[in-house]
Amino acid sequence: AFYQLEEAVKGITDACMGLGFDEPHIPVISGNVSLYNESKQGQSIIPSPVISVVGRIDDYKKVSTLQLNNSNETLLLIGKRRDEFGGTLVSQMTHATHPQAPLPRFGEEKNQNKAVYHLINNSLVSASHDISAGGLWMAISEMVLGERGLPRVGVDLKMGDSYPLFTWLFSENGGYVLTVDKTNEAKVKSYLEEHSIDYFNIGNTVSQKDISIDSSEGAMVFNIGDLSEKWNVRCLPIMG
Repeated sequence: AFYQLEEAVKGITDACMGLGFDEPHIPVISGNVSLYNESKQGQSIIPSPVISVVGRIDDYKKVSTLQLNNSNETLLLIGKRRDEFGGTLVSQMTHATHPQAPLPRFGEEKNQNKAVYHLINNSLVSASHDISAGGLWMAISEMVLGERGLPRVGVDLKMGDSYPLFTWLFSENGGYVLTVDKTNEAKVKSYLEEHSIDYFNIGNTVSQKDISIDSSEGAMVFNIGDLSEKWNVRCLPIMG
């Protein structure tokens, strides 16, 4: 357990040193870890540190929320998807191949962070959300449902041929989903290209409250009401 804790702290240190861009590193101001607790079955609690990191917002009026509020906006996916599914949510529910865990790529992610920060700070983004546990599918579901599970719009996703649909939807590699008003789309794409940020146009927000997916592997439509019901009982809305 102490070895795992030591390695976890090293990983946190690498991330803090590799992702900061206004300061030389990101400070961790607080944390907690269980060293001696055991479950009722006598198993040790996994030594996973819980940490607190504080950011600063210069102008709260420019804050971007995660919920999708407007129809007919462009959905942009920031960051490459990769076949690295070890330890991911979907690996627990399928026989997914590619056992490599999602690798941190600090150079790519730092540039993505800086770009998204710039776009939000210049009021070029309507909504934004990071991609983490559950991949793009979970991020989109959370953006549609919002923090209170009250959807305002739906999405029409167009998955290209860059990746298999499974990789598109469930890769947990770092990245973001952004919505951009059509009047700002050219400016946003130009900025991303100028700064060598990998991005993909993955569809649009729509007034109809469904999540539709169109790809070379088929087309699917998911009713947001059904997803909301699963959301309210805290179930991951996995396809199939």
